[in-house]
Amino acid sequence: MNIGRKTAPGTLQERYNACVTGTQRMLFKLIAFIAAAIPVFLFVRSVFFRRPTKLGARLKEFKKDIDFAVSVFLVLTGCVVALAVGNLIWAWWRSF
Repeated sequence: MNIGRKTAPGTLQERYNACVTGTQRMLFKLIAFIAAAIPVFLFVRSVFFRRPTKLGARLKEFKKDIDFAVSVFLVLTGCVVALAVGNLIWAWWRSF
């Protein structure tokens, strides 16, 4: 057989142990644990920590109400400005 050549160890576990140090093994285990924990974390977060739909609907309605109030305020301000300009023009017209 191969008497003069060094051969790789026989089993797969022996070859793995010959190539990987203890630090690399721990890092690999840590990466595997994180990769396995991510889907669990995302599932738990989506089930328990999502925003309630009632709160979202109320917030949406509140934003609509605020937009309407601002629009009404701007229209009323525009009307007051238009009346003031009309009064100025009327006063100027009557002075001739």
